Amino acid sequence: MKYYAYHIELQPAIPWVEVALGLLSEGPFSTIEESATGVSCYSDKSWSSENKSEFKSTIKSLNPQLKIRITEEEIPWKNWNEEWEKSFEPIFIEDWCAIYASFHKDVKEYPITLRINPKMSFGTGHHQTTALMLQQMKSLDFNNRSLLDMGCGTGVLAIVAKKLGARKVEAVDIEPWSVENAIENMELNNVSLDVKEGEQVPKNKYDILLANINKNVLIAQGQDYYNQLTEKGDLVLSGILSTDFEEVKEYFESLGFTFISELKKDNWICLRFCKNS
Repeated sequence: MKYYAYHIELQPAIPWVEVALGLLSEGPFSTIEESATGVSCYSDKSWSSENKSEFKSTIKSLNPQLKIRITEEEIPWKNWNEEWEKSFEPIFIEDWCAIYASFHKDVKEYPITLRINPKMSFGTGHHQTTALMLQQMKSLDFNNRSLLDMGCGTGVLAIVAKKLGARKVEAVDIEPWSVENAIENMELNNVSLDVKEGEQVPKNKYDILLANINKNVLIAQGQDYYNQLTEKGDLVLSGILSTDFEEVKEYFESLGFTFISELKKDNWICLRFCKNS
């Protein structure tokens, strides 16, 4: 089975790496990583010439002087998994949450601990957006509330919600390998989740909805988030660049949400809203 790696060099790298991350989050990639000079992204699907050109045109329209170089390589799936797992380091969110891999020693001194098999799914906690979601979750009341994790990746957010007392937790992702990984991680942590493959918001009612995806998808699904949340339901969004704060905030307020708080890490933000009625 072929696995593709695309290495994108940007000159200058700052702040255009953050912009590239936002654009690439809509592509066919299971993993996207920052590097010293740009971004590396990985997929089991080839990135078409048309989509590469569209990416280049979009980012250069923002800065015509930007220099972009994209190189491609093929990596055997098995070897890539091994390298990914070897490079996975434990994650600590403040003093309350620790996420570590199945090959790490147990971590016991944190109130919330998760053991996961990271594999290729997004959402291990290393990326700023997942870390921000976890930080925001610390201030929420999950006890006996229903929850949807939209774009669940590894299932980390859904598992944390269950450990924090959520009554019923659904997790949805568009990628089949993410669904498989989330189920595996659910079983590793001895919690019960309803994990599904799909791209539509389920037609159920939720007290809390978490979505760590990207700005365009969040806005496209925003009305569904409002419709499926219960009165006074909590909405937490990430995958948003800080430059898009006003646009996202104003859009969700126009739907009837009340803005509660913002967390920021580097050039990424996480927003919390409450449904008015």
